Amino acid sequence: MNKYFDKVPNRINTNSVKWDALSIYFNKSNLYPMWVADMDFKSPPEIKEALIKRASHNVYGYSMPLDSYYLSVIKWHKNRHNSNINKEWIVITPGIVFAINAIIQTFSQKNDAILVQKPVYYPFFNSIKTNQRKVINNPLKYKNNLYSIDFNDFEQKIYNNKVKLFILSNPHNPVGRVWTEEELTEIVRICKKYNVLIISDEIHQDIVYSGYKHIPLTNISDYKNIIICSSPSKTFNLAGLQISNIIIPDSKLREQLKNTLNKIGFHNPNLFGIIATETAYNNCSYWVDELIKYLENNRNYINSFFKNNFPKIELPPIEATFLAWLNFKKLNIPPDKIHSTLIEKGLLALDKGTWFGKKEGQYFERLNFACPNKNLKKALNTIKNIFSE
Repeated sequence: MNKYFDKVPNRINTNSVKWDALSIYFNKSNLYPMWVADMDFKSPPEIKEALIKRASHNVYGYSMPLDSYYLSVIKWHKNRHNSNINKEWIVITPGIVFAINAIIQTFSQKNDAILVQKPVYYPFFNSIKTNQRKVINNPLKYKNNLYSIDFNDFEQKIYNNKVKLFILSNPHNPVGRVWTEEELTEIVRICKKYNVLIISDEIHQDIVYSGYKHIPLTNISDYKNIIICSSPSKTFNLAGLQISNIIIPDSKLREQLKNTLNKIGFHNPNLFGIIATETAYNNCSYWVDELIKYLENNRNYINSFFKNNFPKIELPPIEATFLAWLNFKKLNIPPDKIHSTLIEKGLLALDKGTWFGKKEGQYFERLNFACPNKNLKKALNTIKNIFSE
């Protein structure tokens, strides 16, 4: 029994979106939630101890990161990803979605074109629409159950629409790709040719499985128009502490974004987010290594389960993230029926595929497998049983 990941914490009535908002998003509260990309695991014990120690100080005034915070971020990225970051490159924001909205407001104007690659994390295109910009879609190619980038379409869409920004999911949510050096190099080459600003969301950078390696986009090129969005939230289950590190090597871009943050009124990061991040990056590398082993075991179980027990449900290789992109198309039932059957008959809450792209997500559901293995086994058996009737 794994002491970190096999125990099931009770998250009901803990202000958890994943558990306490089921009736809002699924019209049922008695579901087992396998949606929302946070983990049903307790964060490392060192983080709990550090937060309790800081909370016992009993003064919670305006907060700021000290040099030790920046050093922890720098060391983590160097040790885990061989990425060299300078302190001044780091701009702290209360989450990556917040940062993406601020970047859109800073570096584009109303009706400007911004490119995404559906199926993709839906706050990308929601942020574009909310800020009254145009969503340009370079859909990922899906062939033989594998996803890849259509680079001819990528360049054509940029050229035809005078694209200003491109939001990259690296590693990709929800399809689980870890983009290769060759793919990232081609992305940068095309964006540099048309002077497109690349926002690289690398929030899943630490959850990468055997045989694959995450490459930060700034390791590929010194192209100045690159902004990397990173956060400890997925890695250590800290999303509720609302902190992210936006890495901007170019000083001009950095100052422009800081000016927007000042206009918005964001000045001081969350105190407990600062403490948790520094503790995580300094003291909890061992925990991440254990986490990846556990998640990889869960991933392998999902692969073998569907292959051996219910091959009508397919999924592309999960190279990274704790999210499985399940393809139900061979069941020959309407997409909406898939989602409603999971809810009504299976009492399971998964992310609806069309949330990630109306066309590209048809017949798909996103399953979060960052849960105890016994719960995953039960859920997969439920899926098999309700669709075998």
